Amino acid sequence: MTSENVMNDENRKLRAEFARRKLDPGMLLRVPFEDIAQENELLKELLEWVEHYETCRNRTLMEVDGFLYPPVFPDNDPDSDWFRFELWMQGRPTSFVLRERLPDSIVKLDLDTVSDEELSEKLAFFIEILSYHDIEVDFYDRVPDRLVFEQLLRELDEEFDLMAGGTCHLDGCTGFCPECFQRPWCEQGTSSCWDEDHELGRMFLVEPVQRYVSATPFSLEILEQFHDQDDDLPF
Repeated sequence: MTSENVMNDENRKLRAEFARRKLDPGMLLRVPFEDIAQENELLKELLEWVEHYETCRNRTLMEVDGFLYPPVFPDNDPDSDWFRFELWMQGRPTSFVLRERLPDSIVKLDLDTVSDEELSEKLAFFIEILSYHDIEVDFYDRVPDRLVFEQLLRELDEEFDLMAGGTCHLDGCTGFCPECFQRPWCEQGTSSCWDEDHELGRMFLVEPVQRYVSATPFSLEILEQFHDQDDDLPF
């Protein structure tokens, strides 16, 4: 039997152990595995936790025995990771999709017909609901309300972990300024120069932002000056 067949056989046996307990490891291991060897290592670690928890059913006793940090990926904080692990062991959900927690008045709002005043009220309500579910919106204050609302609607089908008193922060930043809806209102976005800016001949702005801000050819010169200044810094 080849090594690949051995690993595949091990994988089937590991997954059978979880299936026998009606546990889905994918609820806690939400990561793209590099290969089956890595997958098996994570499954073996998780199964070890399951077997030990079945014996003592107590976080304190688990920690005394050296089981400190549940193999939860991606992880948040120890309390939240334990919270999710124990929910999972009880056969309960460990996460939620945002759309499921929002009323139709938010999800089905027609942004093309609502007034600015009504939209601002809906946005405040939207953010209040998110906060109730331990999700804080940390977008820049100067970003137009309508643009903020549009971006929050993009999160509707995202999966959020249930937390144990912790908070998930939405800052809207991917680190790639040309695609960011906050660029014109962000210090980093307005002081960094990218290939996309050079190719366009001015600051690159995604289509939704162009409804609020226009970039002139002079913007490229300004970006280049800022970029050159950053390169001259001694750190």
